[in-house]
Amino acid sequence: MRPKAEGTDKLAPSLQPQQQEGREKSLSNRQYRLVLALQRLIYGLARHWLALANSLALLYVGLPFLAPLLMKLGWSGPARLLYTVYSPFCHQLAFRSWFLFGQQVVYPRDEFAALVGTADWLEARRFVGNATMGYKVALCQRDVAIYGALFLGGLLFALLRHRRRIAPPSLRLFFLIGILPIAADGGSQMLSYLLPFLPVRESTWYLRVITGALFGLSLAWLAYPNFEEGMADIRRTLEARYGWGPETSDSPPHPHRPPPSTRDQVLQILREHNLIEPADDDAPVL
Repeated sequence: MRPKAEGTDKLAPSLQPQQQEGREKSLSNRQYRLVLALQRLIYGLARHWLALANSLALLYVGLPFLAPLLMKLGWSGPARLLYTVYSPFCHQLAFRSWFLFGQQVVYPRDEFAALVGTADWLEARRFVGNATMGYKVALCQRDVAIYGALFLGGLLFALLRHRRRIAPPSLRLFFLIGILPIAADGGSQMLSYLLPFLPVRESTWYLRVITGALFGLSLAWLAYPNFEEGMADIRRTLEARYGWGPETSDSPPHPHRPPPSTRDQVLQILREHNLIEPADDDAPVL
């Protein structure tokens, strides 16, 4: 058996603190990089949240129009996939939907029943169209109006928010112009089918468009100014902390002292949350 070298037992304990210190330093560096990456992601979202919201609204309302186009081109597989994807979010009744590439863009319930032979709801939901009538959009008329107006409201807000402060409406005003019209039109239509003592009432395409657009625009008016206020607070906080931001930043660095380094700020966050040991020379949070 090979004898131990002299002094090995004395040397091993002295290496342990160094190894521990190295592991702590490595962990601190990983935490630093992770926190910094998350802060940059949050800052990017705070700066570009409106572009993201408008893109999602445009994508959501635009994809359903691909379904009739794909059907017209003979690509029924991808088209039916779109109908299936949107089916949990919309009733897709043919007599309440837009049609493309056919004789008409709308087919009211009675006219639809005369052409197809039934106005049954399940059949109207499954019916996607034909070469004569055209092919329906994967979202109903009211939903197209809602999300289309939400997208237009986002564009208007993007154009106006840097020129003047846009105050959100009161909840009472939002209820009057956004909720009440769509509830009256859609609710009365639904109740007329559910309650047998009421005469059947089928709304019209223009009432669906008007009430849906009012709801979408009022929702953008209510939500986007509040979102912008919250995101502006996040931007100002991170710009002041790290010195980030465009040249027109609302939060320039302090004029009498240089801003702390990004690393110092991240380490301060880690210490505040007890993720690393506090240092003796910790600076106060800025």
